[in-house]
Amino acid sequence: MLRFSFLGFPVGIQHGFWILALFIAISPGSSIQDSLAWIGIIFVSVMVHELGHAFAARAYGQEPVITLHMMGGLTSWMPSHELGRKSRILITLAGPMAGFALAALSFGVLASVSDQSIAESAQEKSAVADLSWKVFRVNMFWSVINLMPVLPFDGGQIMSAALGPQRKKITATVSLIFGLVTAFVFFRLGSLFGAAIFGIGGVSSFMAAMRSETPELPDETRHELAVRAKERLDAQDFPQAAALARVLMQAARRPEERLAALEITAWAALGEGNQSAAVAAVRELISLSACDPYLQGAVALADGDQKTARSVLERARESGDRRPELVSLSVRVELETQHFERATELAEDLIGLVEPSELRQVAAAAAEHDAHGPAARLLEAVFEAEGDAEDAFAAAQGFARADQVDDALRTLSKAVKAGHPDAARAGSDADFRRLADDPRFAQALAGEELPAV
Repeated sequence: MLRFSFLGFPVGIQHGFWILALFIAISPGSSIQDSLAWIGIIFVSVMVHELGHAFAARAYGQEPVITLHMMGGLTSWMPSHELGRKSRILITLAGPMAGFALAALSFGVLASVSDQSIAESAQEKSAVADLSWKVFRVNMFWSVINLMPVLPFDGGQIMSAALGPQRKKITATVSLIFGLVTAFVFFRLGSLFGAAIFGIGGVSSFMAAMRSETPELPDETRHELAVRAKERLDAQDFPQAAALARVLMQAARRPEERLAALEITAWAALGEGNQSAAVAAVRELISLSACDPYLQGAVALADGDQKTARSVLERARESGDRRPELVSLSVRVELETQHFERATELAEDLIGLVEPSELRQVAAAAAEHDAHGPAARLLEAVFEAEGDAEDAFAAAQGFARADQVDDALRTLSKAVKAGHPDAARAGSDADFRRLADDPRFAQALAGEELPAV
């Protein structure tokens, strides 16, 4: 996937999007220039549509991500709070409205093409008019069609939000009817692609709604499903865990069963590398106000949303959540966002809870980015807990690189006292040369108690 940032929004373009664009752009007898123009029009039109969703979502406090894929585009986000029905409708409606705005702009250019400021020659005027007419047709047509009440298109999403989850069957039935009618119209117009996407959309949404009606299973069976799904998850058998979670989701009769199924689904999807499924499950958990911040942070980080991951984990720690796995994830996020001092501070809370080698790796990562003082403090804390003279010696080197002379001498003395096997090498170590003129340096090498400063 090609990834970049545009207007503050992370954007990802899958290879399938270009296949879609080529499929639409290339036709018998078309020139290379004309095909390239169509590809550009498709890219710009889809981006403008998704930016409409993205700006509206940002206005409601979300941090959206745009993905262009083989079926068009998708704007998604890890919800920072639950959105109401009105806000969901407005965010969905913003995409087609952005398309209408681009169509209006292109029509304005088309109407003004005779102006000499637009084009100097008749050939240029013709090219500008042709391009403007194509942009107008594409955005006007697609924005209207996209408002058809067919899932998963915007019109279907608006209908679903307006009717609410209690009327899922009605939504699916309307989607099926309009999907099949629209597919038939596209077929008669000779557009097999349009017929396929609307037909598949209407039928698949209806079948999904019908599948949700499953026979009720006994309490013991549902409990056994939850236990087995958790066991498969713990064994890292992610496909089987996901399959059992789907069955549990369909059979759930209690809120806690549904929440357990969603949580297992998210972790299993994360384990399989299916970020979109993990994000969808977490989004639903958040809407139910029941998402574990550790899970939300892990999914956000895997999805490349470091900002949300850091914010969620920080709020969890401030509320008193000090689970080792959550703190470990926080350390990783702080390292990835280059908050090295904060990473080493958090890592100190993990002393005695994780392997010392993991903490040394945190210190090494901080030192690689010149955060020598924080790295040295962490290594000194590890030394105090583990008693390994190498940690004290490495801490002394870090303090020396950070020009923290008193701390460097103090930890060097600790390393010698702890029996560092090669303390004499400190005399020729490049990190300690700046300390050689200090009268306390010889005392530190001898492991003597240093006078307070």
